Amino acid sequence: MVIPYCLGRMVAPETVHAPNTVIVWGYILLWGLFELFAVPCIFLRRTLTELVTLYCLAVAVLLVCCAWFHRDNIKRDFMEWKSRGFVPGVAVAVIALVIAQAVFAGVFVHMEADDAEYVVMANDAWERDDLLVTNPYTGFRWQTVSVKRIVSPFSYWVAAVAKITHIAPATVAHVVIPVVFVLLGYTAVYEPLKRLIGKMNGASARSKQAVWTAMLFFVILVLFGGGSTRTYGSMLLLRVWQGKAVFCGIVLPLLLTELLDVGEKVRGIPGDSGSIFRLVLLGMASLLTTGMSLPMVSLVIGAFGLVYGCEWILRKPERVH
Repeated sequence: MVIPYCLGRMVAPETVHAPNTVIVWGYILLWGLFELFAVPCIFLRRTLTELVTLYCLAVAVLLVCCAWFHRDNIKRDFMEWKSRGFVPGVAVAVIALVIAQAVFAGVFVHMEADDAEYVVMANDAWERDDLLVTNPYTGFRWQTVSVKRIVSPFSYWVAAVAKITHIAPATVAHVVIPVVFVLLGYTAVYEPLKRLIGKMNGASARSKQAVWTAMLFFVILVLFGGGSTRTYGSMLLLRVWQGKAVFCGIVLPLLLTELLDVGEKVRGIPGDSGSIFRLVLLGMASLLTTGMSLPMVSLVIGAFGLVYGCEWILRKPERVH
């Protein structure tokens, strides 16, 4: 968690001080950075070892930059976290349920037909030290490879984590990743909820209570969301190690949060200057997780752009006067 936190401090909004939210942004940077190196390595037929080496060197350089340029922000975050006071009872219930679900996801391993592709791809790259050479279903070399597999190599990120930690990819996918990603998923959902409810009630104690109450309702819905393989609960608790589940559970809520912040700028409210960079980073992380993110992200940004554009036009007479 130390590495994602340090990296997240470089890209997270200045107004974000909570360590868990900063850690989520650190993973977004890690995924975007991996996408930047993985696609050229796949095209050039490089090995997993070479990809991991480049990736680790880039992360090391960023960590040094963070330790030098953001040391004051890290100290400030630590002091604010240390001085936090009373926690509402609803918040305690939410945190307890989230931790219980994370433990559940890691202890009770869920396996399904998707293992035949995603986990096998990660394991094959880990054992053979190659990238996108062998068909996971047949064991033979690919004759043709779809662009989707090239631009969305999330399984190879799992393989990279396995190679760095010296843990088998199947264990990383089914035991290690779920515990971490469930916590990240709820943190990512908390951010847009906080902004939406905060806009209605302001920054009062009542608003904070409302946010935690909404989170409690959401956690319970997710807990009983296993009735289908396509529900949010199934994605977050059973399939969170898959790229599409990471996109739905972690990346998309953060994308909505950033678009809400962009909307404040459209209304003339000063905001963080790094919003555009974070949107680009979220786009790269989305592309790593699943190829379906390309139309999905475009649709979401287009919908928000349409709303903000209409609002800007309707507010034009007010700006003239």
